[in-house]
Formats: sequence, structure tokens, C-alpha cells
Amino acid sequence: MRSFIVEDGTGLSTATSLCSVADADDHWATHPQVATLWDPLHSEEKEARLMHASLLASRRLRWRGNPLSRTQAFPIPATELYDYQGRLQSSSAVPADVKRGIAELAGLIGRAGVVAGDSPAIKSQSTGPVSVTYAATAGGRTIEGIPAQVIQYLDPYIFAEPMLAR
Repeated sequence: MRSFIVEDGTGLSTATSLCSVADADDHWATHPQVATLWDPLHSEEKEARLMHASLLASRRLRWRGNPLSRTQAFPIPATELYDYQGRLQSSSAVPADVKRGIAELAGLIGRAGVVAGDSPAIKSQSTGPVSVTYAATAGGRTIEGIPAQVIQYLDPYIFAEPMLAR
């Protein structure tokens, strides 16, 4: 397994996660009714899920702001990044809500019907003046298969449109 290296706010090229195990543990401790998704996991499994969640979110979502460098592993940290209240976020840190979103996604990975790494269910698709229709999902809006309960944390930092295939 790759080394577990948490982004420290400097735009590491070697980072493998946007959230530490300690931050994820803190997040799940505030959700005791569903903490059973996270608490029983061993540290290595938590690290693997946080790395997978960071990779999924960074590749499937379109992030706002400008990354600090072209070599950083993730689109965060970034300059010109604002929270829900329009406050400029520090470009030398991963915003707390991004950490919460990654922790939430990591806890959901592997759960039946939740982000197994697949693409969202496409109901129809055409190529002519580009048109894609995604199947309806229970539980609210998803973007590229990322569930609504994760999007609620990441919303101010991402665009609503999914990434386009290149």
C-alpha cells in the first residue's frame, strides 16, 4: 500500500489524503448514530478509505480556486477559495469542510449502493449537441456518484457540473 501522507496546506506533490485519520475520527464522533460505519475499522483500513475518498473527490469533482502549484497531488489547497458566507479561505490549509466531506465519503465507501468507484447511472446519452441524463437517485443530489451527504460539505468548493470526459 502507498504511504499515507496527509496534505498539510503546502500543496504536497506526495500527498495521498486530504484528511487525517484523527480528523476523520473527530468527524465520525459527532455522528454517533452512524459511527458504526467508521469506528470498527482498523487504522490501515481508515487510511486506505481516506486515500480512496480523496482520490475520488479530486478526480470526479470540478474544484473552485487555483491550486498552489501544478505539481500538487490534489486541487486543494488553492487560492481564491470561498466558504458558504463568502469568506476567503486560507490558501495554506485544507478547509475544515473539505476534511469533513472526505471523512464522510471514506466512511461510506464500501457500503451497499454507495460509491464503489463506478460512474453514476446514466439513463440516456447522446453525442450530437451533447446530452446526458443521469438516473434519479434517492437521498438528494449527487455529482459523479458522490452522495448528497458528502456534497453538503464540499458544495462551496466545487462546481455543480460534473467533470467532462477528456
